[in-house]
Amino acid sequence: MLNVYGSQEEMMQVTGWRLLISRAATSVLLPNLHTLTLRTACNSSGPDQPLWVLALASPSLVNLLISPAGVSEAPKISHLAASFLMKSLAKSHAKIETLGLFPDAACGNDDENGESNFLACLSGDPFYTYAANMTYLRQLVGTTTWLKPPSIQILAQLPLLESITAYRSDDECEDVDLSVDSFPSLRALSLRGWSPYEFDTLMDIEGMVGNLTELDIQLDLTPFVDDEDPDEVHWDMEQFFDNLVQAPFLTKLRIDADPTGELKRTFVLDGPSVGNLRKLPLQHLHLGAMIVVTDAFSEWFWPSMISLHIPKQTGTLVTVCELLLVLPTLESLELELHLKPEPTIQSALVQPSLRILKASPESRICSGFNDIDSVARTLQKIFPGLHEVSWGDGKEKSASQTDTSRERVDFLNGHLATLRELQTLKQK
Repeated sequence: MLNVYGSQEEMMQVTGWRLLISRAATSVLLPNLHTLTLRTACNSSGPDQPLWVLALASPSLVNLLISPAGVSEAPKISHLAASFLMKSLAKSHAKIETLGLFPDAACGNDDENGESNFLACLSGDPFYTYAANMTYLRQLVGTTTWLKPPSIQILAQLPLLESITAYRSDDECEDVDLSVDSFPSLRALSLRGWSPYEFDTLMDIEGMVGNLTELDIQLDLTPFVDDEDPDEVHWDMEQFFDNLVQAPFLTKLRIDADPTGELKRTFVLDGPSVGNLRKLPLQHLHLGAMIVVTDAFSEWFWPSMISLHIPKQTGTLVTVCELLLVLPTLESLELELHLKPEPTIQSALVQPSLRILKASPESRICSGFNDIDSVARTLQKIFPGLHEVSWGDGKEKSASQTDTSRERVDFLNGHLATLRELQTLKQK
């Protein structure tokens, strides 16, 4: 494995490419190289990507990972540079299983990113044509450019392609008809920085999404913010959730409506949206920057749900018990918890499936030994499989508030462990 660049370097300039590449032309420089990772703290090293591949690619190379380090946007390169890189990979006879490559039409049109016109003479065919021979490819990480015709038709024929991660680029997704035997192995799809409109277009491509079991979506809703009222964000949530039923085999779904936290908004899911979710055989569900109408919990009967994470959803131990009644196999739950004594909870109620209870960063916990003791005893009685309550650190809380909450949670978990040990001794 070789890691090039890193998370700390803002800029690195490599000289001597001519010597390095001339030596690579006569003999393979790293004949046993299995994984080549190009990490960059900014897009400045993007133009170097084809040169590293030209110098170091060999038949032993299996994974080519080009990923950002500490930034949200991918290290994009021009279509010409991507073609040059893919041509070099093809010449190396590498049997690539994992590929990270981020072509973008907006790159390469000026001099500031370091790409020069000589690539037009060296690049060869369009970058996506070389993918037709990547029959070992299992994971692709790139931009929406890969999902446009005719690139998407080529990817659709790859027999082993299991997972695609697509970052938004200037090349927007287009509707396309694919045959029923397209993407025979594709099961996982991750979308980064997509608009709801692009998502709508993608979900209409039945040949691509019809057999998905995992879907991870990070939305970019900043273009939908009302100019006159920044607190208003106009997007069609109902249409968005309607489209999810186009992937009828989803078992794992993650949606984040505000992954960067810039909007500082929480979106409310109503009954119809929840109804569309319930049409799916979900086992794992994460809803970021969203909450569910409380009355809708009674409609949430999912006999197969294993993990549910809604970090912005406020709830008490009563809420947790109500959820466990309709989610009988739930093992992991995350809410914005307000932990306090709940005398109304039925002591006869037992939910053994819950293993992980996570309090999201803005959660609150009671103070005082008696109150924490009451919470610990309730948890131990009702959730005998629960080992501890994990607690997130709130960015909007002061250091003293975070420390105080952490001390209380540590005490709660310690008390919970003691009660569990006492229960074990009684059973012996």
